[in-house]
Amino acid sequence: MSSCILLGYPVAYFLARYAGKFKYAILLMLIIPLFMSYIIKIYMMRSILGYSGLINKVLKMLDIIEKPLEFFLWNQNSVIITLVIILLPLIIIPTFISLDKIPTNIIEASFDLGCRPFQAFRYVIFPIGFPGLVVGSIFVFILALGDFVTPQLVGGTSGFTYGKIIYSNFGMAFNWPFGASLASILLFVSVIIIALTNYLTKKRKS
Repeated sequence: MSSCILLGYPVAYFLARYAGKFKYAILLMLIIPLFMSYIIKIYMMRSILGYSGLINKVLKMLDIIEKPLEFFLWNQNSVIITLVIILLPLIIIPTFISLDKIPTNIIEASFDLGCRPFQAFRYVIFPIGFPGLVVGSIFVFILALGDFVTPQLVGGTSGFTYGKIIYSNFGMAFNWPFGASLASILLFVSVIIIALTNYLTKKRKS
């Protein structure tokens, strides 16, 4: 989730502040992949990260490596990279919507009152756009935590998520009581985090 925030927020900020008339075209390109099958997107990432995938082919073509790297597939790195790429639009879009609604005159007024660019961002832009970031973070957190397909298809035996651990206890070990306990913990933690972020967002607004 932190990787999605670090990558997604700057993109959303750029779209809202500097993309101009192209921002909705770029936003559309981010929305279109959301209509694609989740499995297709994972297999697309396999074709990019695999031993004979796009990244290794480019690195070999540039003579940076002699043989394909194992860093990109069948390990935890591939699970993280795939989840970040697939879930990134879910944090960019709500954050962009929240930032795009900030009136320009409010930002200009902060400059007129003596704020420097970083101060305007810290005290004006970020607090107003914070709810969108929270919504996107919740989306990413819940989907990433419960995902069990991605580690199966790109992680191999080394890649895992909490969702895969639950799936393994239900579908492989047939340890249903323990799997149910893990699922209950996931549900409980998700509810607590959503309630906490909702409370903090309302407190910030007040």
